[in-house]
Amino acid sequence: MAGKRTKTRKKIKLNKKLVCTIGVLLLIITVIFAIIMIFKPVNVGKINKEGKAEYIERVANVTKYPDKKIVEFKNDYELIDNGIITTEIYEKLKNNDNIYNLTVTEYLRLRDISSKESYNINKAIQTGVVKEDTIYADYFAKTCGFKNKKELLKYTKAVFELADKEK
Repeated sequence: MAGKRTKTRKKIKLNKKLVCTIGVLLLIITVIFAIIMIFKPVNVGKINKEGKAEYIERVANVTKYPDKKIVEFKNDYELIDNGIITTEIYEKLKNNDNIYNLTVTEYLRLRDISSKESYNINKAIQTGVVKEDTIYADYFAKTCGFKNKKELLKYTKAVFELADKEK
């Protein structure tokens, strides 16, 4: 009888070691995958044979001036205009400018916003795209077709870089 117990205990110990080894390997693979996904470059298009940039469908238009760039991102909201981001807006978002940390409700109370912008914000609230307490930076990202400000900044930077490569 003692011989069977010893074999069972050895099997259990081996199984615990095997399970731990597999668990550690899966954890390592997950960490490596996460690192690759974080540092993976964003694909926003390519430069064609003529030296012109061809952007992904999400990018509706790119205008390049010597001192600034303007990108129009398509969104999926019928009643809300596409999101437009300039180099100035990009810098303000990146640097956490106070205006982008207001809620959309607070932003609507400002005196210098256009009626078009007010309409878009109100439609976004009415259609459930954002809530009244959504931070303006996240509203801005969502109307550009992105999940959040971080994703918007990542794509915008990549579009600016591609525009700079264009002849």
